[in-house]
Amino acid sequence: MVDYIKCCFVLLFAISAVLCENCVTYDFGGNFYRTFNNGNPMCEGMASWSVGNYSSIHVPSPHQDSDQFITPSNVLSCMSSYGFEMQASGTLEVNVYMESTTQQDQLVVLVNEFSTSNKNVVTGTAILTPLSNNYVNGWQSVKIKLYGTDVFNGYITFLGVASPGSTVIIDSFRYIPPKYDDDCHIYDGELVTENPTPTPEPIPTKDCLSYDFESGYDELFKSDRGFCTSFTKWTLGSYSSLPIDPPSAFSQQFISPKPDISCVSSVAFDAVTDGIVEVNVYMESAAESDQITVLVNKIEDEDHDVVTGSTLLTPLHDDYVDGWHTLTITLIGHGSYKGYISFLGLASEESVVVIDSFRYIPPSSSSEACKIYEDDFATTTPVPETTLAPVGSGQECITYNFESDFENTFDTSNVLCNGYSSWHLGNYYSLGIGSIDDDSKTFISPNTTSSCISSFVFRMMPGGTVEVNVFMESVSDLDYVIVLAKKRVPGGVDTVAGFQLYYANNSNFVKGWNVLKVSITDFTIFNGYITLIGSTDESSIVLIDSFRYIPPNTTEDCQIY
Repeated sequence: MVDYIKCCFVLLFAISAVLCENCVTYDFGGNFYRTFNNGNPMCEGMASWSVGNYSSIHVPSPHQDSDQFITPSNVLSCMSSYGFEMQASGTLEVNVYMESTTQQDQLVVLVNEFSTSNKNVVTGTAILTPLSNNYVNGWQSVKIKLYGTDVFNGYITFLGVASPGSTVIIDSFRYIPPKYDDDCHIYDGELVTENPTPTPEPIPTKDCLSYDFESGYDELFKSDRGFCTSFTKWTLGSYSSLPIDPPSAFSQQFISPKPDISCVSSVAFDAVTDGIVEVNVYMESAAESDQITVLVNKIEDEDHDVVTGSTLLTPLHDDYVDGWHTLTITLIGHGSYKGYISFLGLASEESVVVIDSFRYIPPSSSSEACKIYEDDFATTTPVPETTLAPVGSGQECITYNFESDFENTFDTSNVLCNGYSSWHLGNYYSLGIGSIDDDSKTFISPNTTSSCISSFVFRMMPGGTVEVNVFMESVSDLDYVIVLAKKRVPGGVDTVAGFQLYYANNSNFVKGWNVLKVSITDFTIFNGYITLIGSTDESSIVLIDSFRYIPPNTTEDCQIY
């Protein structure tokens, strides 16, 4: 329960306000539904968290005075706390137990400020997921340093998912003001939260995996997992039938897609995070529909896979040139795992689209030690220069679609996306829906587990708006998109300058296309970026086509296409 000795409260229905500059502690021993609610705009339409007893689960209570906790359901669940006074540079600590059976399990903690404009401003955020590099099953103390305008009135929002068979619970939390040096215990004495020391996963010692299509194609590419269950197979061909030279004297055969979408998946192999997949392809395009999509998939369980890397080659990219290309993918995730490669492609009758070979290079190896052929791989296609999107001034429009340069302008390397799977590129030709514009051919889509990616840096200013074009055709409550506008803090923790949640149960949900609008609520012009977090069921369609930043009071048209 709330500690009434250390802090004074005025309780008005479900709203409490701190009247002294001391710590705030809360457990879930009573009055949960008076002090937490599911009815605010952020939680609208989502499932609620529920109260549970330690006597009903296998997890021992962390303290003799703790007998209850809260837990989310198996769909995205949301609850927000009472309001209380907080201060910038204060710390929120949330005591969490997570024992995960799938990568869909997650906890998102948002600290929100009630601003004078009646808009909620996120002043701190943290995410706990089994995809994080430092994740272990058991007790965790999730700590958030707060940002804001000195003293402010705010509240806490918990979003979470607990898959069947998993345990995701919150036992308690506390807020510690800056420079507070008195005791701030939730219970008398410390919490007992012993976790087993994790055993590091072994790194495979195999140097590399290299493959050409000279033999064994039907045996090595017979997998029916993932995306390839309903598509035609790529065709094995010989260079003697084409007007191009093979890249090596030892290369005689290739695979090629058909005029409709073709797909093939390899057998499983051992893969490691930060390993590299390189695919040698040739494209001489006569139609805009020509494409090669490469997906590297992690086998999650018997029925679920996670995309750990992807790339797309299409003549629609601004930097596209006919000829040989080496498509490179750096694998994300955590540790070692069983994975496989899927090739999706389409080639018009007049085009030449082939895959000659590929290789997987683990982090412990090098390209020199992992040759596909005995002689050097010979390609003469020039490599186009890549330029990043302009930062801008904050007073001009920034527009972006995913037609080109996705790998160089979006990444998963920031702290918030640490350990998440990435969004992957797709092409509208492979879906039965129309694109948002005739010039739009490419989109990004999340995986069946939470996916995260962050954009290039551009300048934003207060009162500006980020608009994200989203398509959602949902069959599951696990489908969602979160858009965060982040402010870069050099040498510190990047802060949230605006956000938007979108999910099927929301009363504003519209099947099909929608525009998610994020208002920028910071106080000065800043360098920032957007982070996209999402998840989709295998039978749903969730994709992002493009976005734009619109400065306040602009007279520009701000057209994306």
